[in-house]
Amino acid sequence: MLDGIVTGSDEESALLKALRVAFPKSKHLYCALHCEDNVRQHLIKTGVEHDVRQTVIRMLFGSNGVAVAHDESTFEDRQASTMQYVGQYCSNVSDYLCNRIMPKLLSNCQTIWQAPWIGPLRWTNNSCESANNLLKVSLDYKPAHVTDLVRQLHDTVKMQYKSLHRAIIGQGDFVLADAFKHHSVPFCRWQNMDEEQHRKSIKSFMRDSGIRLPTSNTVTSSDGSLTVTGTNKIARKPGQRKRPLAERTVQKKRKRV
Repeated sequence: MLDGIVTGSDEESALLKALRVAFPKSKHLYCALHCEDNVRQHLIKTGVEHDVRQTVIRMLFGSNGVAVAHDESTFEDRQASTMQYVGQYCSNVSDYLCNRIMPKLLSNCQTIWQAPWIGPLRWTNNSCESANNLLKVSLDYKPAHVTDLVRQLHDTVKMQYKSLHRAIIGQGDFVLADAFKHHSVPFCRWQNMDEEQHRKSIKSFMRDSGIRLPTSNTVTSSDGSLTVTGTNKIARKPGQRKRPLAERTVQKKRKRV
C-alpha cells in the first residue's frame, strides 16, 4: 500500500517538473477530466465521427471504462477492447491514445490501487481550481509574495473549516449531504457539549469517506435455485427462536417409583 506523497495536476509541464524535483519519490495523478477533454478535442480535430467519438470516450472514461479499472487484469482487457474498436473505426488516433493517454490512465490506476484512501472515483483537478479561484479573489487578482500567498491560503482553509463546523450544527451557508447527515448535531445539544466532545464529533465527520458498501437483503435456498427478498428470519413465527426443523426437543425422564 502506498503511504507516501501523492500529487495531482492538469498536466501543466512546469508544475510537473517542479513536483519531480521537490518530491522525487512521490506519485502523480493526472486530472481525468482534462484527459477526457484532451481526447475529445483530438478526436474532433482528426475528423472522427460523432457516434464513434462518443463511443471511444465512453470506453475510456465511462463508468466501466479504462480509467476506472479496479485491477491490472481489468485494465488490460478494457484497453484491448478500446484499441480494437479504435483500430476498426478510427485507426488514425491509435498512436495518440497508445502513447499519450493510456500511460496516464495506467499511472492513475496504479496509484489508486496502491493508495485506496484516494477513493475509487476518477481524480479530477476541480477542487484545486476552485481553491485557486478563491485565492485569486481574496488577493484581488494582484501578484503577491509567496509568504503572503501561504498566509492567505491558510486563512482561507480556516474559514472553510469554520463553515464545515457550522454545517454540522445546521447553521451557515452549507448543509450536510445525505450521506453525512448522521453526523448532524442539534445546536442546543452542541452548546451543552464540552471541547473534547466537539473534537470527537468533528473528527468522526472528517474520517467518514461517505462510501457505503451495499448490503444484501436476499435469502438464497441451499441448492441455489431460488432467491427471495428478505432475511433468514422471514419464515419464523413471532417469538420463535429457531426454525422448526432445527429445533431439538428433549423428553424429560420419568422417575421410577
